[in-house]
Amino acid sequence: MRSIEFHNREKEMKEIRGILDAKPTLITFIYGPINSGKTELINRIVP
Repeated sequence: MRSIEFHNREKEMKEIRGILDAKPTLITFIYGPINSGKTELINRIVP
């Protein structure tokens, strides 16, 4: 499997961490095109 570098997602990671730290009362979705890195973004935020 080919390894693709994960970069330039600090803004998104900070925003998601802020939502999680605030104990959200609404459902939050992460969406985007296929193979845009959604799962990798989540995996880097949630250990």
